[in-house]
Amino acid sequence: MKNWITPVAHIQLKTGGYIITNYDTAMSLTDSNCIKLPILSFIDNELLVLKVNLNSNFAQSVRNDDGQLQEIIQFKETGKNKRKIISSMTGWGTGNDWDKTYDFFTKGNEWTYRELLKQYH
Repeated sequence: MKNWITPVAHIQLKTGGYIITNYDTAMSLTDSNCIKLPILSFIDNELLVLKVNLNSNFAQSVRNDDGQLQEIIQFKETGKNKRKIISSMTGWGTGNDWDKTYDFFTKGNEWTYRELLKQYH
C-alpha cells in the first residue's frame, strides 16, 4: 500500500483484521485523519469486505450514520494471471451531506484503482 496509494499504512489482512492509512507522512496511524477500515470478510484472491468508518474530513451528520457503509471488493479471474477487480459500496444514507460523501468516494475510488493499475504496467 505504501508504494500504491499512501505513505503511512498498517494492514492485518484477515477476516477481523484491519487496514489503517494516513496520506500525511508527518502524521501517525493514530491521527484523527487516518482512514481505519475493519476487514469484515477476506477470502484470498476472491473477496475483501471493508467497513468504511468516515473520519473527521466528513460532515458529522454522515459520520453519525455510517454504520452500514461498506466497500465490497471482488477479484474475478479473467485469464491466466489476470483478474478483474469489482468495487461496490453499500450502506449510503440520503441528503446533501451524503451526496457529497458519495461524490468524494466516486472520485477517490476511481483514483485509487487507476493508481493500482499503474503498479502493474
